[in-house]
Amino acid sequence: NATLGQTFKVEAYNLPPKSVALFMMGFSDTQWGTIKLPFNLGLIGMKGCKLYTSPDLFFAAATVGTGTANGSASLGFPLPNNPALKGTRIFLQTLALDKQANAFGLSTSGAIKAVLQ
Repeated sequence: NATLGQTFKVEAYNLPPKSVALFMMGFSDTQWGTIKLPFNLGLIGMKGCKLYTSPDLFFAAATVGTGTANGSASLGFPLPNNPALKGTRIFLQTLALDKQANAFGLSTSGAIKAVLQ
């Protein structure tokens, strides 16, 4: 739930432990500049990954956990209590440092959509 005036919490799982995750927040899931979304990141060496949201804002979080893919990361986004933002759609996707994922050393998650209420 993305309620204005409250903290919107997001969590990502199956990440490399003791690493870094970037939560990307965007305002579009169809276009990023001249790039149509989703975009196949395999074209730049990120085999099996896609960009689903425009990366308009980035928020970093440390991943915790043990094992090879038991890491997780969470982050809270304080949402302003501004009625003008009601109905705004935001999209979130995680980008993780993952040396074993592909030649680029990064992996992506799927994306979620939230509507500010």
